[in-house]
Amino acid sequence: MGEVDCTALGKAIILCLFGMCMFAHYWSWLTFCGKFGDAFPGFYDKNHYNIATAPDYDKGVEVEAYLAVWACVFVASIVGVLCMLAGSAKFGRVYAMGLIAAWLWISIQDYVGLGHMVSYYQDEIDNAFGDDAEAAVTAKQNAWGFLIAGLWFGETFILFNTAWDAANRDDVERKYQD
Repeated sequence: MGEVDCTALGKAIILCLFGMCMFAHYWSWLTFCGKFGDAFPGFYDKNHYNIATAPDYDKGVEVEAYLAVWACVFVASIVGVLCMLAGSAKFGRVYAMGLIAAWLWISIQDYVGLGHMVSYYQDEIDNAFGDDAEAAVTAKQNAWGFLIAGLWFGETFILFNTAWDAANRDDVERKYQD
């Protein structure tokens, strides 16, 4: 066991909090559907980007898949915090590999969800009556698309940055060489 990598520890804590918030978001979404899905017909059909599309559009990624990946990120980050506190370079690299695997899982889900969202809106644009309706549907598609892409970029940054710092202990080694 070595010295504690404080930057990696801080990032693991932040990722733990981020994972908890993302899990809570999807849990709340699923709870809303279970309790009020009938009161708001079509608002939510357990597909992650369903509110970005329409009630009867049953394609996309199930919310449970997002719950699972964010639960894994949350638990992995708790383990990562413990590994960082122990100063273990070996476990830090294992933690980093787990974060990269979670990023891949999230990326596949987001890619599938984005693809279904674009397909849905392209059909809506084709069926739109008039230029104003087509422009409105295009704007809604772009709004959802950029939100999905923006979240993906943020998730990519936080997961890769945390993974890199957990796997690379050069900052700790430099600190103790000086």
